[in-house]
Amino acid sequence: MIFDLDPSQAQKQVDQLRSDFASTKILTKTVDVTDDVAVTEAVAETVLHLGSVDVLLCFAGVVECTHAIDMKAVDWRRTLDINTTGTFFCAQAVAREMIKQGMC
Repeated sequence: MIFDLDPSQAQKQVDQLRSDFASTKILTKTVDVTDDVAVTEAVAETVLHLGSVDVLLCFAGVVECTHAIDMKAVDWRRTLDINTTGTFFCAQAVAREMIKQGMC
């Protein structure tokens, strides 16, 4: 399951993955990774569709293409919220699910 705020922006790459790994079920889910409740719900939905959560790869991230001297505080906080907090929420929700599954 691939979580993204807008999965459609990577549709070409998702289609390529589905082609390259035809025997693998690859799904996408619209999720704001900065929302811990939404992430927890998305992990639960992943289990419903795929049966379990066996691994987590965190690639959540954005970059601000602004020189650091010119970056606004709101942009810095958004970057940290997605890249750091979002990664933590995903890891936390998946760890809870793996514990439930008896994997940890």
